[in-house]
Amino acid sequence: MFSRGWKICLCSLLFCSLSFAQSTILDSSYFQSPVKHKTVITGSFGELRTNHFHAGIDFRSSHGPKRDSLFASASGYVSRIKVQASSYGQSLYLDHDNGYTTVYAHLHEYAPKIEYHLKKKQYELEMSHLDYYLDSTKVYIEQGEFIGIMGNTGRSSGPHLHFEIRETASEIPVNPYLFNLKPEDHKKPLLKSLFIHTLDSTGHYIDRKYLGVKDKKGYKTSSSEIIEIDAEYIGVALATFDQMDGVNNLNGTYQMSMKQNGQQLFDFTLDKVSFDETRYINAAIDYPYKKTIGNSVIRLYKLPGNLLTNYTRNVSPGIIPLSHKIDTLDIILKDFEANEQAIKLFVKKAAKSDPETTRISNTLRYDSSYHLANGKLSIDIPAYSFDQDVQMKLYHNGLEKISIGDPLVPVYKYLNLAFVSEELSDKHFLGRKKSNGRITNYGGYVNNDTLKSQIRVLGDFSIYKDTEAPKIRKISMSKSSKTWSFALSDNYDASGVCPDIFVECRIDGQWIRHFYDKKNKKIIVKDINLIPENAQILSILLIDPLANRQVVRFNI
Repeated sequence: MFSRGWKICLCSLLFCSLSFAQSTILDSSYFQSPVKHKTVITGSFGELRTNHFHAGIDFRSSHGPKRDSLFASASGYVSRIKVQASSYGQSLYLDHDNGYTTVYAHLHEYAPKIEYHLKKKQYELEMSHLDYYLDSTKVYIEQGEFIGIMGNTGRSSGPHLHFEIRETASEIPVNPYLFNLKPEDHKKPLLKSLFIHTLDSTGHYIDRKYLGVKDKKGYKTSSSEIIEIDAEYIGVALATFDQMDGVNNLNGTYQMSMKQNGQQLFDFTLDKVSFDETRYINAAIDYPYKKTIGNSVIRLYKLPGNLLTNYTRNVSPGIIPLSHKIDTLDIILKDFEANEQAIKLFVKKAAKSDPETTRISNTLRYDSSYHLANGKLSIDIPAYSFDQDVQMKLYHNGLEKISIGDPLVPVYKYLNLAFVSEELSDKHFLGRKKSNGRITNYGGYVNNDTLKSQIRVLGDFSIYKDTEAPKIRKISMSKSSKTWSFALSDNYDASGVCPDIFVECRIDGQWIRHFYDKKNKKIIVKDINLIPENAQILSILLIDPLANRQVVRFNI
């Protein structure tokens, strides 16, 4: 596809700050920082994460494991308290009269006035992990009032505050920088790598070519030459990061744009990210490259089935038609403070061009629905499950192997899988083995000799049988402690639509609160101070997704 005489002929990288206007601040005074120390951001809004864009900003702790106190960013009512084993862990939602909601996630603990209402509801429902929507006028919080302690609950790798501002009506997260909640930043975004993708006329991806050489300072180019490409259409892709003053974290870049011969061709800005669209991050990046190499490379063009709305509507999808004339491409990488990095490329069609095509007659259109079957295996595919047309093959070898499509193809909607076999029982599930040998349960249920499950990943699966209940081991259990802790283990991990292990704790038959710390595989029993002096037995009920259960009893 690429001619052997490929000339990596880039104009030198322009290390300069161009004079574009800064981003518009919506309201600079309504919200205040939820922390009292200097704002240090370790995760920016819209940052590229696995299967999603980062929906908020992460405030770094000033005390590390000792954690920080947190304060209401604006006055409002507590609208929601959510406790999860993973994801946001312990989180708090405050509704404000300007039409926005602030979210505080991964909390270690809540302020007493908030904890009171949570605890009351948990004992009322006998449910530790819940999503509690409060009456809109039940708990009022003043701006700057203490709301809790920064923590590490849920899917978090260290103490920090994940903070969001959402539109209350739509629940769409908005970039907090638009409200002047931002750190000092005088650094330009970094370009780490640059690629040319060859495309067909509809924007379907064909192949990639890496340009240039990386060094410690970022992207390094050669002298001004011409890139000759054996293709009719191309797109540009790149890896970029932004840095802020005082930290070494590699954060996301706020805005990326490109012009062709002076005409705006592409513009992508991270002012909002809808949860309904966030999985389309896999269309915004070069997903196969991410899966095989591990790095996130952003496409400066839009695949046909990419439903993200962060692209400027009146700008083309970034697909560049080539001719034998030289085209000039100007790429701008911009952070919120208008610090900018500029890249200029000169491209043209190769003199002797014989471009490849991806048009294959048996492909599935990304915008159509399908029912596919191969013997005992069938799958229903909703329209817009893929970001471009794909080929799909089904194969099975009994319960041992079920092969569904290419694992390098991202999936955006749940595909409904069915497998028929007289060998199936209610203890069977759809799973796959990870590189470490652990088996992940992707859920499903068996009815009338048919296992049904939903998947959003392709590749090889197997059907496994689980008849073993989870296990638990005491770590610490002292009446003088605030909490008791226990280690939890199970023979399979959970993913996709598969539910977590159900846990219930009781003292002599009376329900007591706990927190299931999924990432550390721990159960934390709370309210030890409420346990009667003459209490005798702590019982912990464990039920896995296949209904294997056991009750473990500990003497108090």
